[in-house]
Amino acid sequence: MPLLSIDYSSPSGGTGNSGSNNQAGVAAGTGQAPSGNISSIILPPANVKAEDYPLDYGESVKLLWDKSVSLDIDGYHIYRSEKESSDFTNMYVAAKDRTDLVDWQAKENHTYYYFIRAYKGDVESSNSNLASATARADIYDQSKNSKQSSGSWFWFIVILVIGFLLVAGIVTIVIIILLVRNKKTNNPPSPPVAG
Repeated sequence: MPLLSIDYSSPSGGTGNSGSNNQAGVAAGTGQAPSGNISSIILPPANVKAEDYPLDYGESVKLLWDKSVSLDIDGYHIYRSEKESSDFTNMYVAAKDRTDLVDWQAKENHTYYYFIRAYKGDVESSNSNLASATARADIYDQSKNSKQSSGSWFWFIVILVIGFLLVAGIVTIVIIILLVRNKKTNNPPSPPVAG
């Protein structure tokens, strides 16, 4: 159970949560490589930026961009790869009024590279600038660290029991010493018998 509840609302009104993508105006991509059907008339979006999404368990990256100056487009194809110059696939399709989205399919401590293409029908723009980010865990995930956490509790209990036994042992020794002294003061030695 997470220690913190987070509202994943995006500036464009979409929401999402770990493992799903229910952002308004964003759909899953085709998973295919970039198309070769490129038009110089359709301009790509500008200033694409990728950043670690804050306050998550490391499974998301936020993308931001400026809209394409081409007005007659259907939307944007977002491409992603773990390699800087190859193996890009279409991860998301965003509506033409979107300028951000959260990639909820990232893995913690993985670096991802992104570019975006504006599209109309089956024709795409050239690539936007390349942006990259590493998905980082920003809050403690109790489920991922349960073994480590339970190990800490184990040692805490062991130290607590040892401390209790040490205190009990010291108290017992003090009581025995007091009893022995008390016995000596209550039973004075008997006087020597004359013989």
